[in-house]
Amino acid sequence: MKPLAFALIMLAGTLALVRSPVFAQNDTGNEVEVINETIKEKKDALGNVNRRIQDLEKEADRLGKRARSLETEVAIIENRTAKIRLDIEATQLQISALLDEILVVDHELEERTSALERQRSVLTTALRELYAADQRNSLFLVFGTGSFSEFFERVRFFERVNRRVEEAAEETVGIQMVLQEQRRGKEEKLGSVQTLSDELKTQELQLTYQ
Repeated sequence: MKPLAFALIMLAGTLALVRSPVFAQNDTGNEVEVINETIKEKKDALGNVNRRIQDLEKEADRLGKRARSLETEVAIIENRTAKIRLDIEATQLQISALLDEILVVDHELEERTSALERQRSVLTTALRELYAADQRNSLFLVFGTGSFSEFFERVRFFERVNRRVEEAAEETVGIQMVLQEQRRGKEEKLGSVQTLSDELKTQELQLTYQ
């Protein structure tokens, strides 16, 4: 295949790559789907735990209105212990879901970075072939035509490809920044939930020895 023909095919491939979705249907995509389904299951479980916590809170209000007695005091302690254990369970579900969400963001960042590298690699290879052809042949032979109109059409085509690749690169970088910010937010939330979980475990121990 002639260098020019190869270069044009590569450039056409670049246009297709820029227009195509970033995420391919591959093993990584399937893995992300599985993780997202797991996150949904954990959030559903968290919803169930939160409803049980609400039931215990209502029971705590009812116990608080009862006349004080040994039986009532024991029931209040048991209620508090049960609620703290459910609170701990809820934080563990939150932590697990957040870790999965961070994993999904990491996968997206990896895919975006790979897509950007592929776009630039295709363009670089095509342009390298064009430069090589330019060194070996005269201007008109390189573009396979003796017509200036065709020559300038080729130039416009190359400019269009380069512009689209740069636009795609800028878009990818912007999305990467958003994803990185999302990751930082999830990490901060994860730290807060982990701290809360530790505090709840301490409270559970204190209630155990009452």
